[in-house]
Amino acid sequence: MYRALVLAGLWLALLAAGPDPLRAETARPNIVFLLADDAGFGDFGFTGHPYARTPAIDRLAAEGRVSTGFYVGGATCSPSRTAFMTGRFPASFAQHPAEFGFGSVPTLTDHLARAGYRTGHIGKWHLGPQTSPGTYGIATIEVPGASRRDPRGRDAAIADRAIAFLEADDPRPFFLNVWFHTPHNPVDPPASFVDPFSEVRASPGGLGSPKLEADISEAAARGEDVDAALRRRLGDLAQLDGQVGRILDALDRRGLGPDTIVLFTSDNGPNAFGSPGPYRGGKHVFYEGGVRLPLIVRWTGRIPAGQRDEASVLAGVDLLPTLCGLAGAGCPSDGLVGEDVSDIWLGARRPRAGDLFWRTPNPGATAAIRRGNHKLLQIRKGPTELYDVASDPGETRNIATREPAKADELGRALDAWIGSLPTDYSGSDRDLR
Repeated sequence: MYRALVLAGLWLALLAAGPDPLRAETARPNIVFLLADDAGFGDFGFTGHPYARTPAIDRLAAEGRVSTGFYVGGATCSPSRTAFMTGRFPASFAQHPAEFGFGSVPTLTDHLARAGYRTGHIGKWHLGPQTSPGTYGIATIEVPGASRRDPRGRDAAIADRAIAFLEADDPRPFFLNVWFHTPHNPVDPPASFVDPFSEVRASPGGLGSPKLEADISEAAARGEDVDAALRRRLGDLAQLDGQVGRILDALDRRGLGPDTIVLFTSDNGPNAFGSPGPYRGGKHVFYEGGVRLPLIVRWTGRIPAGQRDEASVLAGVDLLPTLCGLAGAGCPSDGLVGEDVSDIWLGARRPRAGDLFWRTPNPGATAAIRRGNHKLLQIRKGPTELYDVASDPGETRNIATREPAKADELGRALDAWIGSLPTDYSGSDRDLR
């Protein structure tokens, strides 16, 4: 009841303050979901990378709300995308969705299509074998590969097709996934993107990321050209930023900014030479650096610009119920683990209601839980690890033996969740990457 009153009050305030209250009351928002591939928390200018040149993404962050406590559903590509689309923890699927799809589980786009939205998906897929129109309620599906010969960058074709979707003459509200390939390996952008970083040196110190500096030191010890590798990654991210800028410009040209929710994040933590910022780990692990990313949400005139939320715990599984709620698209709660956090996007402050869980979809794999300020990891063939990620976001102090009661509480909750999961999985994990 409290959340409903808060959300209603916020909506009334926003409607009263808006330039056209009647339109704000009756129009349903367009939604554009921009997703990077293997970008880390600290890979952007707005999150503090000392060398990144990401003006378009930085502008998006300045014009919207940045949540720094956003957790994706997995530490690799396909599980995170499963969580975005279904509102469920990926390990709950007995058949790997990358190979088999979601079966009868309804998706975000299913709900929006039924509510009258024009739906599209442009870019990387990883959502199963079917890509024909109508899959998951998506009317337009285009999955161009990364074009390494395009001098405009490997994601230029994705931006081209996304812009064409946005420029279509159709009065319906729309939802569009724009899922880029950058900066997933291999990282080899055109020289025109790398050359502006010719003075960058991969020197230890000053990079704002212990993991990135460790990666550089280890690669240098192997004899790799670490300067060139870091420059390539920075160039690839600059290419990504350019494509984001093109899409934002297309929205502006059509005057769609105030009518459109724009989201930006990454699917998981960084690969080599990427920065998870101050966090530990990267892609493939459930430490903060593998699953914690910034989430930008811009909704001009509805969400005040320049907000930075460092207190809320949000998650990829929340996108389905949150966006359905804002779009007026009803969705059954059966099976959903995500929460409608639209009140938090609009400025409310409250704790998360439920726990967050992670496990690679294989029996016996490493698993993790976050509850409140604490995060526990059951490491495969290793000791239990417990961290207070509010006071120790770098996960440097394992307090499992110092706080045995808390470790037992979270361990029992994690065991109970694992007990609810499939005991066998179909398919390999080769597509999880």
